[in-house]
Formats: sequence, structure tokens, C-alpha cells
Amino acid sequence: MRKRITSTTLICVIAAVLASVGIAWAFTNAGTLSFEKSTTRFTEISVSNEDESTSQTTDKTETTASKKTTSAAAESTSKKDNIRVIEKADTPAETTTKKKNKKKAKKPSKTDSEKVIYVTIDCNKALNNLDKISVEGKDELISHIPKSGYIIRDYRVPYSKNLTAYDAVMQTCSSNSIQIGAKDTQYGKYVFEINYIAEKDFTTGSGWIYHVNQKFPNCSLDKYKLNPGDRIIISYTI
Repeated sequence: MRKRITSTTLICVIAAVLASVGIAWAFTNAGTLSFEKSTTRFTEISVSNEDESTSQTTDKTETTASKKTTSAAAESTSKKDNIRVIEKADTPAETTTKKKNKKKAKKPSKTDSEKVIYVTIDCNKALNNLDKISVEGKDELISHIPKSGYIIRDYRVPYSKNLTAYDAVMQTCSSNSIQIGAKDTQYGKYVFEINYIAEKDFTTGSGWIYHVNQKFPNCSLDKYKLNPGDRIIISYTI
């Protein structure tokens, strides 16, 4: 009987020990798991905090860089504007020089090629009044009258100081082999014939007259002094 109790008791003791060991093991495992979960959670929170901190730092850095860039751009624009203002501004000395240059500036003088006199010898009235020829040798006279009505037109005579209308007409005829007849009168030189068309060949009042720039001078050809660009027309009148 004592042996059975002892065996039963032993079994119970062993069972109790095993149960205690199992409980302790379960408790230990539960604690370890809880600790690991806590550690993992703490690690995740730390990592999250670090990410947020890093993000905030990055945002601050980008904001600071953006401000610096904006400030640098503004300073650069300001400098460019200042440079433009400086380039446009004239110094007092330069402004004075420009004014002086404007005062000293003169119109360019005419070149030698522009200093000419234009001479035209017109016989249109003779051409249009052939029926009024009053001298012998009518056919010969008509042969000296150009069908264009002009013996010469806008011939260019080089201008020279004290050049007269008479000089320009004589040079024109001499240079183009045109016959001309002139004589002295109490009023000055008088042209009575050009290209064999003479005064009074048509009527008693027909002959050669002249005008300069469409105006009739009150003096003879040799008394009229010319200016560069003047236009002389000596024409036959009926």
C-alpha cells in the first residue's frame, strides 16, 4: 500500500513538475514574442520618425535652395538693369560733344560731277510754222530744222566760276559741231543764228531768245552769270 501511494505521489509530483515546466516555458515564449513584437514596433516607429525627419530636412533644404536661387536671380536681374541703365546713360562730356558735332555739321557740298549747267536749243516754233518762211532757199532751211523740234537737249556743260549763259551756249555748240552766229550790240552779245536758222527767216519779229530756269532775264546772254544746276533754254520764236 505504501509503495502504491509512493508511486502515485511520484507520478503526481512529476506531472506537477512537468506542468510547472510547461507553464514556465509558455510564459517565457509569450514574453519573448511580446518583447520581439515590442522591439519590432519600436524599430518601425524609429524608422518612421527618421523618414519624417529626413523628409522635413529635405523640404527645408529645398526651400532654402529655392529661396537662394530666387534671391540670386533677383540680384542678377537687378545688376542687368543697372548695366542697361549705365549703357544708355550719356556722360555730360559725351552729350556736350554730340551737341557740338551737331552745330558743326554742314550739308555736303556738291561734287564736281554735279556742278553742271544744262543747255537746250529749241526750234519747235520754227518746225510748226514752216509755211511762214519768208526767205529764199526754203527747202534748204527746212533741212536744218530737226523733226524732233530740238537741235540739242539738256546738254551738260561743266560749271566754273563766273560762267555766263553766253559761255554755256557757245561751249554747247562748239562741242557738238552746231553752227552759231553772234554779234556785239550796245546791250551785249546777241545770238542771231543757230544751225543756219537766222533771225527774220520767218517773220520780221522772228529770232532767238533765251530763259534760265523758266525765267526771262533782263540782260544779254553774256551778262547773265550762272549757278550750278541752272537750266538754259535758247529757243526760236516767230
